[in-house]
Amino acid sequence: MGKALLQKGDLAGAIDNLERASKLEPDRPEFHYQLGQAYLASGRKSEAKTEIDISRQLRSRNQPTNNDK
Repeated sequence: MGKALLQKGDLAGAIDNLERASKLEPDRPEFHYQLGQAYLASGRKSEAKTEIDISRQLRSRNQPTNNDK
């Protein structure tokens, strides 16, 4: 829902929804990424960078290694 709100331009609604989602499921990189995008669109660059960095860290942690194959 946060992504849809962001696409509609409802930045406040998207941020509220995505902040809750990322707190409820902190291991979901897509929530952090979308929250970062919403922060960026609203001019909150520092917070955007933090959330996008978290998303990258989670994605790299979830990538299978050669030993997992």
